[in-house]
Amino acid sequence: MLKIAIVEFDEEQLILMRYITEYYFSTKDIKTEMRLFDNSMDFLEAKEKYDVYIINYGMPYISGIFLAHTVHVSDSEAKIILTSEYNKYIKFGYIVGAYRFIAIPINNDELKSVLEAFYLDFVCKGKFIYVRTNAGDELIKTSEIIYIESNVRSTSFYLYRNNSVVKIDKINMGINEAYKLLSDFCFVMTHKSYCVNLKYVKSVKQDKETNTCYIQTVNDLPVIVSRERKKNLYLKLKEFAELNK
Repeated sequence: MLKIAIVEFDEEQLILMRYITEYYFSTKDIKTEMRLFDNSMDFLEAKEKYDVYIINYGMPYISGIFLAHTVHVSDSEAKIILTSEYNKYIKFGYIVGAYRFIAIPINNDELKSVLEAFYLDFVCKGKFIYVRTNAGDELIKTSEIIYIESNVRSTSFYLYRNNSVVKIDKINMGINEAYKLLSDFCFVMTHKSYCVNLKYVKSVKQDKETNTCYIQTVNDLPVIVSRERKKNLYLKLKEFAELNK
């Protein structure tokens, strides 16, 4: 599920942006959860996180640039699309980490072009992974995945969201298929049933009683490491540490 917030004081533009955005992602078979705000205060009071924000620079009382700055400070990975009647405000978009700038009144082709760029940059290039579950579809940020666990019946993703662990299970995707999508993004197979995100590895330990090797991740969640994959794990951890010095 792709979460999108649109902040726009003009009702006609607000509805138009919603229609174009919903229709575009429906053509990609991606479900969206959309929230519309016609004033800045409602947006700030909601205190919700979204994957994409479309914000009018010229929001009355509390400016759109302030809203964008607030979003950027709290979630640097969020994608902010700024809209304005005046091109002179484009330069301010870079200050708040805006992904794109769109002139208003909204042009159908221009907004679709920006959404297409987002789709290609962040879905097709692996910053998001799209999965199907028995409960519905999920669009997951790869940076949120702690590890993936597979058993005979299904695959489960363990995510780190809002300082807590969230489990999404019954995913209709095998662990090897998931790893192929994630192998370029600091993920490593530690066992035939486990794939872990190296950025969440806190330590590697050995249980003296069972002689089992395992990784401690965020919130001390354990991930098993098989004997034949231990050497590769240490190699990948060393490479990851070098890249993040």
